[in-house]
Amino acid sequence: MSPASRATVALALMIGFYVLAIGSGVGLLAIAWFAVTMKSAATAKLAFLSAVAGGTVLLSLRPRRDKFEPPGPRLLKEAQPDLFAVIEDVARAANQEMPVEVYAIPDVNAWVSTRGGVLGVGGRRVMGLGIPLLHLLTVDQLKAVLAHEFGHYGGGDTRVGRLVYHTRLGLGRTLEAVDGKAVAALFNLYGRLVMRVSSSVARHQEFAADAFAARATSGRDLADSLQKLDRHGALFPLFLASNMQPVIEEGYWAPIGTGFSAFCAAPIFNNVTAEPAASADGEEIVASDTTYDSHPPTDTRVAALAALGEAPARVGDGRVAGALLRQSNQIEFELYKPRPSTVATLTYVPWEDVTFKVLVPRWQRIARERADILKQVRVESPPTSSKDIIQLGRSAGGQKMRMMDQSEVMYQVIFAIACGVTTRLMERGWTPIASPSLFCDFVRGEERIDPMRRIAEIGHGAVPVDEWAAFCAKEKLSGPLAV
Repeated sequence: MSPASRATVALALMIGFYVLAIGSGVGLLAIAWFAVTMKSAATAKLAFLSAVAGGTVLLSLRPRRDKFEPPGPRLLKEAQPDLFAVIEDVARAANQEMPVEVYAIPDVNAWVSTRGGVLGVGGRRVMGLGIPLLHLLTVDQLKAVLAHEFGHYGGGDTRVGRLVYHTRLGLGRTLEAVDGKAVAALFNLYGRLVMRVSSSVARHQEFAADAFAARATSGRDLADSLQKLDRHGALFPLFLASNMQPVIEEGYWAPIGTGFSAFCAAPIFNNVTAEPAASADGEEIVASDTTYDSHPPTDTRVAALAALGEAPARVGDGRVAGALLRQSNQIEFELYKPRPSTVATLTYVPWEDVTFKVLVPRWQRIARERADILKQVRVESPPTSSKDIIQLGRSAGGQKMRMMDQSEVMYQVIFAIACGVTTRLMERGWTPIASPSLFCDFVRGEERIDPMRRIAEIGHGAVPVDEWAAFCAKEKLSGPLAV
């Protein structure tokens, strides 16, 4: 599908919506007028309902100002010369104009848009660059991603996207306005058509932008970046919840980008293959409908890039793209700081110091605070089923834990047990290894163990408790985790 064809389809969808909306609105008002002229009590209700429905549809079409809210701090060339040098280099290779505004965004993502003008025509180019994305990709991979985004400009996709955006926005407002009225079925039907067709157009846009990027930079680098995002992109919320949130709760602040990069480098998160999910009774869950997906599957895109052939050899830049940023900690704080925290309320700590300055005191504190639970747990025989863990939390965790849902009780109890275990191990000379990973290895001499992972696996029934019991016997660890 050519750029002209995609634009034609998007314009046709928009025109179709307005023809449908104006036609149905005017038609309903005509029905109301006809019913009034009948001067019959029997048609009075029809006249009222038709007038309300028609007026509602037409009012939903009134123009509204498209206000642009900056998605994050704006990045300026003067403050970020290295990053802008890369963007300019890709713009030249892609034969595209530079974006007028570049913003740091908090997602593992990059996007381009056209703001202002009329439906994107005559507007200014805007780009968003995710801070965690920069720390996940190399400079070469970032160049390929940027070339892909410039490909959307080159293919006119941002203008097409604005047409589709306004069509969907108008449909959404109309559907909200006519919710519960008979005419809503008509707009629901057209809405499904718009979603199906526009999603198909969007998938064509992605393939075209991929090919554009492969010509301007490297298809191999783009394929590598797509696979890396597919494997690690969804880990960012987990990193924030499991690593950053505890640091913030303890009154500290650590660099997010470098922490996320190290987090993703943990062996547990590599070579992960997605398997079909299963329900509680063991039956496979049917995959969700992908009819309305705007992006093709990653493996399909990678295969299409491979079919384009290899790019000419060149000198690569394997640096982490986050190295291009200056004052990155200030940008991250502006993006992620917990409201209403200020710089003065949080103490900066590098990740290599987080384990000893933040996590060890936290584990020890939680072990003390959860003593009522830990009194019921023997170090050599932690609970091995969700039923036992939930019952333990409900009975010994106090009123607050009794109000939690089962998954939260599971997390709180398992984490409390893990904190008790790590505290006992440290008392016996085991030392945690500094790491921003979800789990933390402990060492003593040549020996090595990951107690938090082990307790979690036992608690979820993933591994038997026998090996842990044997380890505790060797270490002469026994008895309740708290007294």
